[in-house]
Amino acid sequence: MKSIAIYLVRHGETYFNVFGYFQGWSDTPLTPKGIQQATGTGQQLSGQTFALAFSSDVGRAIQTGQIIAQQFQQKAPVITPLLREHFYGSFEGQEITRTWQKIAGQHRCQNYSDLVQTYSVDKAQDFLSQADPTNLAESSQQFWLRFNQGLELIFKQAVSGAQVLLISHSSVIRALVAKYAPTLLTQLTPANAAVTKLVLTGEVEIQMLQVCYYNRAVD
Repeated sequence: MKSIAIYLVRHGETYFNVFGYFQGWSDTPLTPKGIQQATGTGQQLSGQTFALAFSSDVGRAIQTGQIIAQQFQQKAPVITPLLREHFYGSFEGQEITRTWQKIAGQHRCQNYSDLVQTYSVDKAQDFLSQADPTNLAESSQQFWLRFNQGLELIFKQAVSGAQVLLISHSSVIRALVAKYAPTLLTQLTPANAAVTKLVLTGEVEIQMLQVCYYNRAVD
């Protein structure tokens, strides 16, 4: 049975994070604080040995991955669109809090947190997808179909026992933890540049995903 460990790092703070706007497939660069966060995480991870590194192909993830890789002289991560954040359609660039309040109200909830507690993280994404007038926002099913292909790509390229660095996004990390370790999701949005550790196990394909810890500094 093959097993690999993934150190899943959220990108550093961006300008849309500061403004409180949806990013998804859209992008803004890291702020000076975000660069500092990525540098600090890279320094913490410098004691680890990574056989491979992967990243979403969105600029903020690429920038974070490059900064982290420089800390321990590793090659820049392999980038792929399969590992992107959820696509929010016409809601990209819109205010997160106000948008979720409107969507939550349509389902007798107050806000995003209330919506997730009443339904689920995946169901909340489905509600957003249904509310998008352009019909472009991803449903949870569309997201998982895409993202699971990314995880399988990593799993196939890594040898058993390998440690892999993966630069990702808050909604991705939230969805993973909500699905595989919901009791750990005490904070809905992981901190910028925080680390979540996964272990993937299987033969040719992934058969089990374990969340070792969520939203904290490396061990």
